[in-house]
Amino acid sequence: MSIKRKINSNKLFTKDLLKFLLFIFFLFTFIYTLYSLFSYASENDQIVSFIGIKKIKYNFGDLRQLTYSSSCVASFSQLMNNYINCDPLGRPFNYTRFSLWLFRLLKIGQNQTHQVGLIMGLITIFTSIGFTLVTLKNKRNILIILSIFFLSYPLQLCLERGNYDQLIFVGSLLLPLLYQRAILNRQREINLILAAIISFGITALKLFPLLGILPWTFFSFLKLKNKKLFYIPLIIFVFSLIGFIFQIGDISLIAANTPNPNGKFSFGFGTGDKIISENFSFIILIFKIFIILISIKIFEYLKINFNKKFYFQNYENNLAKEAAIFFSFMILFAYFLNNSFDYRLIFVFGILPYFINQNQLKKFSFKVILLSLIYISFEQYLFPFFYIGNIFRLFSDLVLQPFLIGFIICFLIKNQLGKSFNKFYLS
Repeated sequence: MSIKRKINSNKLFTKDLLKFLLFIFFLFTFIYTLYSLFSYASENDQIVSFIGIKKIKYNFGDLRQLTYSSSCVASFSQLMNNYINCDPLGRPFNYTRFSLWLFRLLKIGQNQTHQVGLIMGLITIFTSIGFTLVTLKNKRNILIILSIFFLSYPLQLCLERGNYDQLIFVGSLLLPLLYQRAILNRQREINLILAAIISFGITALKLFPLLGILPWTFFSFLKLKNKKLFYIPLIIFVFSLIGFIFQIGDISLIAANTPNPNGKFSFGFGTGDKIISENFSFIILIFKIFIILISIKIFEYLKINFNKKFYFQNYENNLAKEAAIFFSFMILFAYFLNNSFDYRLIFVFGILPYFINQNQLKKFSFKVILLSLIYISFEQYLFPFFYIGNIFRLFSDLVLQPFLIGFIICFLIKNQLGKSFNKFYLS
């Protein structure tokens, strides 16, 4: 008996030690991310983030384009048509009419760039912590996922550029939470009003959230058990459309002025050919389609249960599932419609809690998915080693990104689309 007790006590000690080490590592990543955010805001080039995110000429460079344009006297049309350029880096203006109006209304100009960049970064960091706390059951998983997310290149790049995709990201994390609370009749009116405001705001600021909100709310309506609550997804749907209407006449100009990255630090269906040769672009696209189809077939063959129920805080928690579906649609459209800089990969963060809650990580297939995602989020750090970096980049662009997209498509088909349509037609 004494030997058994000793073994059990050793196991408990090892378990507690691992938890402690995980917490220390998380604390390090959290402090480091706060430090890196303030280093990006600093104009002192001696203060840099030690992982190696290269600061561009002006701090918070992406945000600076909007704040400088807000300060100058040019109209939206003059900025959009490049008759007047107020960007310190000379880039064509590619923000929405609503964003310029909002910044001018709030009197946010070039002198407020540092403050706004810091505030956006802090909100992003703390909202991501809050999101994991309300969607993940296991404290160990919370520490692991947040540590990986904080150190990932996409988040660090987003913070360094002061890109206002952070606002879209924060709003997207909050939207499923507000929707879920409204459905469960938890201060329904307040949560529905906030959800409507956010759905309008994020689509008025950027186009791609609309392409996530529309299918998400449509299928949410189809699967509602209480059809009397149909107005909840409908209101979110309508307000996102109103946000889209604010920019509908400017979409072609915004698209023309928006960079289409290809090669280093890019994410999308059309990436990768500049690393090899543009002469092979068609072959590369065919290869990516092949990888996506193979990925879908693999996950269909594995017969993964994408719809396993779990209980959290004494009620069925669909929040992580709603977030996974919403973010999956956004990632798909962002991947296929246009190339993006790697900071847009932060939106993959929203799909993780659902699968982790199901204990699917014990399965080999989900371990492969998580490792692939970690690889995609960290391989950019290898670019100082140019030739080796290009090899790692190509593997990410040509194999792992399409593999991840195939997994997301399979998840949506098996968990969401098929079940919703069957329920709709059989009811």
